[in-house]
Amino acid sequence: AAALPRAIPLAQPPHLHGPQRPGPARHHRQRLPRPQPARDVAQYLLSDSLFVWVLVNTACCVLMLVAKLIQCIVFGPLRVSERQHLKDKFWNFIFYKFIFIFGVLNVQTVEEVVMWCLWFAGLVFLHLMVQLCKDRFEYLSFSPTTPMSSHGRVLSLLIAMLLSCCGLAVVCCVTGYTHGMHTLAFMAAESLLVTVRTAHVILRYVIHLWDLN
Repeated sequence: AAALPRAIPLAQPPHLHGPQRPGPARHHRQRLPRPQPARDVAQYLLSDSLFVWVLVNTACCVLMLVAKLIQCIVFGPLRVSERQHLKDKFWNFIFYKFIFIFGVLNVQTVEEVVMWCLWFAGLVFLHLMVQLCKDRFEYLSFSPTTPMSSHGRVLSLLIAMLLSCCGLAVVCCVTGYTHGMHTLAFMAAESLLVTVRTAHVILRYVIHLWDLN
């Protein structure tokens, strides 16, 4: 007998099939990066030549608030001579560093001006704190009835300033690696100057406390 032709299976409609399992490519969807508004705003401020001065002004205001907090905790009300010394030190520093930036370095780009302004803002903060510690030490050293807590607060601040100078040395190395040896030399000289002044005041203070004991 002749073989009967094999029946061709009919294709079932799509709704009769079972639930389609997604392929392996559908499981791994591409994840979009999450928006980070704080970082985007910071990058915009740093890239804009006008708004970057907002960041510089903010940094200076933060340093002023920190200095005011240190004054309230460590020194209390300042004497007239201490205020005058701080004022003279501040304006002399600003005057000479302005000449240094635009006369000696001949800075022309906004990025370099911002970098040097932030650097000198940190330096003038340390110089003023060390000057204030020096004036207060000379005032306390003439009073034999000064409590040791007053000496301890001033000496602790000087040690903190010395540690901050070590942090400036790290900043010098990082900035010098990216901007060249000339920038490193200028920054290292300024950092070394405030470090030597701080160490000198600490040494005088330690010798004075040794004599008292």
